[in-house]
Amino acid sequence: MGTMKIKLTTFLIYILILITSAQLMVFLGDAGLIIWYPIMVLVTLWFLKMDGNDPKIWFKDAQRGFIRGLALFPLAYLALLLVTLIFPLDTENTVNIDWNVFLVITALFLAPLGEEMMFRGYIQDFLKSRMRMELAIILSSIIFSLFHPFRVFPQVFVLAVILGTVKEHYNSLIPSMVIHSLNNFLALIVSFMK
Repeated sequence: MGTMKIKLTTFLIYILILITSAQLMVFLGDAGLIIWYPIMVLVTLWFLKMDGNDPKIWFKDAQRGFIRGLALFPLAYLALLLVTLIFPLDTENTVNIDWNVFLVITALFLAPLGEEMMFRGYIQDFLKSRMRMELAIILSSIIFSLFHPFRVFPQVFVLAVILGTVKEHYNSLIPSMVIHSLNNFLALIVSFMK
């Protein structure tokens, strides 16, 4: 089997593991969240190694990346507000969040680290090696959005496109992780105020 077919097979196995493990996470509740993200980070690192890639490039220039993420967040949030004007959120069917330390740790740290590595890192990079960057960003953003509640699909999709574009522009996951974390922080604050 050719190298391209092996990498495609590896990628499809990765997606299958991602989907299967996400279903298990939902079944396990809070404990599943805490367990799922670290396991998927390790799985992502393992798949990267199998493909001969080094994840260190995703985390280069951390201090500058952190500052860039902070600086870009207001623009990202403004874009999300505009999308919400076009596609209003259904606040009547919003799920009440059971606040606990696991939720906060997951939303602010584990989800941004894990999801950025999985979706903007492994998946987007894989797709970018096979198609135009813009199409890879859009496709990985659709995949990312499908792992979130459908009622927030437009907002999550636009956020994912922004995160993917930021990752490509700076060639680092740090700015997108910061934006992702700040977005989750504001989402938690808004849900807490309800």
